[in-house]
Amino acid sequence: MERKLVTAVLLALTMMQSTTYAEVISDLPVPGESGSHVVSSTVTTVSSGPRTPPPLPPPVSNQQQERSGSVVISSLSRKSNGTTYRISLSQATVLSRLELQVLKSRLKVHSVKVITERGQALSVRELTNTGVLNSGTTSSSENLNLSDRITAIEIVGESYSAEADIRLIAFSMYSSPQMTYRPVVVENGNGGHSGSGSAEVCSASTRGDVLIKARLDEIAVWSRRMDSAPGGSTQESFAAKELDRYVNDVLFILQNNHNQLSLAYMQELFKFYNQKYNSAPSGSRPEAVYAKLARGFSDASVKVMNREMDCTIARMNGSSEQILNMLTGYIAAYNRAPSGSREEDNYRKLIVAAKAKVIPAYEKELERKYNFRQVVAELENFVAKYNAAPSGSVSEDVYRQMILKARHRALDILKNQVSSMNAEQKYSLIEEFEGKYRRAPSGSIAEGFARDVLAVVNR
Repeated sequence: MERKLVTAVLLALTMMQSTTYAEVISDLPVPGESGSHVVSSTVTTVSSGPRTPPPLPPPVSNQQQERSGSVVISSLSRKSNGTTYRISLSQATVLSRLELQVLKSRLKVHSVKVITERGQALSVRELTNTGVLNSGTTSSSENLNLSDRITAIEIVGESYSAEADIRLIAFSMYSSPQMTYRPVVVENGNGGHSGSGSAEVCSASTRGDVLIKARLDEIAVWSRRMDSAPGGSTQESFAAKELDRYVNDVLFILQNNHNQLSLAYMQELFKFYNQKYNSAPSGSRPEAVYAKLARGFSDASVKVMNREMDCTIARMNGSSEQILNMLTGYIAAYNRAPSGSREEDNYRKLIVAAKAKVIPAYEKELERKYNFRQVVAELENFVAKYNAAPSGSVSEDVYRQMILKARHRALDILKNQVSSMNAEQKYSLIEEFEGKYRRAPSGSIAEGFARDVLAVVNR
C-alpha cells in the first residue's frame, strides 16, 4: 500500500513539473500570429532537453564522391562595382566548397559570401576580387572548413561586354544542395555589399522569425533550468552560460537579419519582453535578460519599419502625399505612446526618417509640373494645413518647407509663361491676385506670394 502511495506522489510531482515548464514557454508569441501568446502543442508538451535543428545526415564515406547541386544565373548586370545576387538553399546544410563557371560573356567577381543559419556572412577568399573571367572559365574555392549550416550564397558580380551567364555549383559531404535563384537583385550603392544586410530587399522573407522563435524556445528551457538549479551550483552556472549564449544569438539575428523579420512579430515580442522586464524583480538576472531582449526587439522594429517605409516609397515612385500620410500616422502613434517610453523613442526616429524623405520627393514631383494653377492650388492647400498645424510641430515645419518649394516653382512657371500672355490675360491675373493680396493677413505667406505674382506680371 505504501509503495503505491509513493508511486502516485512521484507521478503527481512529475506532472506538475511538466505543467510548470509548459507555462514557461506557452505564452511566447508565435511568428505569424500577432496578438496570440499560445504556441502549438508540439512545443508545450516537450518536457526536457533543449530543442535543436534536425540533425545532419551522416557524411558520405571517403570512397564516395561529394554530393553537388547547381543553379544558373542569367543576364548578370554590367552595373559598375557589381550587383548582388542571392541564391537560397531550400534546406540548410554544411558546404565543403564552391565552383563558379562563366557560361557566357566575361565576368568580374567582386565577392562571394556564404550566409550561415545565424545570419553571418562569411567571405569565400578564392572567389573574391577575381580578375576578368572569360567564357568557359571555372573558378573554385578551397575547402570551406565550415561546421555551420549554410542557408544562402551571395555573389557580387559585374559583367563585361554583354550580360553574362554563370553557373554556381555547391558541394557537400552530407547531402545534395538544392539551390534556387529568384531574379531579384540588390543594387550596391557604395560599390560593395555589406554582409550585415544593409541593402534593403523589398521582397524580404520572414525566415528570421523562425530563427528567432527557435532561440526563444531555448531561452525558456535554460531559464527554467537555471531557476531550478541550486544557488551557486555548477548546474546554475552552466545553465546561465547557455541562456546568455541563446540571448546573444537572438541579438545577433536581430542585428544582421532585419530583412527577414516581420514587423508584427517584432512588435509583439517587444511588447511581450517589455512586460516581462517591468514585472521582473529589480536587479535580478531575469530583469537584465528581459531588458536586452526588449531593447533588441525594439531596435529591430524600427529597422523593419524603416525598410517597409523605403519599400513603400519605392513602389509608389516617391509620392510625397503617401509619405505625408505615413508621417502623420507616425506622429499620431508618437502622441499616443507613454511619455519617455521606448515606443515613443521608436516613433520619434521614424518621424525623423519620414520627414527627411517628404521634401526630396515633393521636389521631384514639382520638377515635372508646368501648370501654374495646379501648383498654386497645392501651395494654398499647404498654407491651410500649415495654419492648422500646432505651433512648433513637425507638421508645421514640413508644410512650411513644402510651401516654399511650391512658391518657388509657381513663380518660375509664371516667369516663363508671362511673356506669351496678352494684355487681357495679364490684367485678369493682376485683378485676381490684387484681391488675394488685400484679403490676406498682413505679413502672411499668402500676402507675400500674391505680392510676388503681381511683381512678375507687372514687369
